[in-house]
Amino acid sequence: MQRVYIAYYKRIPFSRVKRDDPKFDVYYDIKGPMLYSMLLRRAVEDLSNLGVRPEEIDRVITGCALPAGDNWSMGGRIPIFFAKLPVSIPTISVDMQCASSLEAVKIGYMEIAMGYSEVVIAGGFEHMSRVPMGPQNPYIIRHRELIEEEEYLRLYDMRIGYVMGLTAEKLAEVKKIAREEMDRWALRSHKLAAKAYEEGYFKDELMPVEVVRDGNKIFIDRDLSVRPDTSLEVLSKLPPVFKENGVITAGNSYPPDSAYLGSRDYRFHSYIAVPGFIAQYQCGGRVVFVSRPDYEGYRVFPRQEMDFSSLRPDLYKSPKELREICK
Repeated sequence: MQRVYIAYYKRIPFSRVKRDDPKFDVYYDIKGPMLYSMLLRRAVEDLSNLGVRPEEIDRVITGCALPAGDNWSMGGRIPIFFAKLPVSIPTISVDMQCASSLEAVKIGYMEIAMGYSEVVIAGGFEHMSRVPMGPQNPYIIRHRELIEEEEYLRLYDMRIGYVMGLTAEKLAEVKKIAREEMDRWALRSHKLAAKAYEEGYFKDELMPVEVVRDGNKIFIDRDLSVRPDTSLEVLSKLPPVFKENGVITAGNSYPPDSAYLGSRDYRFHSYIAVPGFIAQYQCGGRVVFVSRPDYEGYRVFPRQEMDFSSLRPDLYKSPKELREICK
């Protein structure tokens, strides 16, 4: 099997959205595939500095859990057309509920490991203010037989399975995770994220996006979902979202994704390379894999020795520093 390296990673900043006010989202006026293509174009431009030409990209793999309406990508073709990349680049669209982009990355890894490709871009997007996942979405047919007919109810609990928030509620009940415990963990996450921004931790990971709101240009260069001034008192007052007396709130839930090129805690069997980095809003991100270390892919550690997630403190160091760390 070929060794696989991660050569690049980038994302756009997370936005915020309100279910009853989709236009609250700063990216609302940009189509999902278009937003994703901006990131794709930036990745190709940056990769040219590593010696990767667009014609050398063997595959672009795009994850999307709701590929309908604006999110329809023609099997991943639309984003590369918006990015003005060569028509010769093959594409794949992947839908694996709650893990589409992760699955895209896994397929990208396998493409190279098995010798089918040398350069793969893998990532995904979800534009949930324009293509919502709730019952108001005209593109979703819920197949009510699964939630009404006894022969299916004996096998599956789709009354919960259709709704991610209710799934989270059930998991909290099964695992006995209390609301206060969730709120404390959420507060910790906000504080750590705010500290990371202050220390420049996300500087090389984010691709800023310029948007026009009410005739004014706005430069989005940080995650809008991070609340550095929140408190346990504020979080505890938020109402449950999915069911009466529930524990899942807007404050202790993870923000939806946007356009990205990968994920920071992917784990792989072979070797992973590091300089670079993905996006949010309800859109996506992307990881670029290569099989040849001459593309400046930095050899890190085999999976058996270390999880990729534990490498985060080193992700923002220079290539020279990374080489010293990884010797």
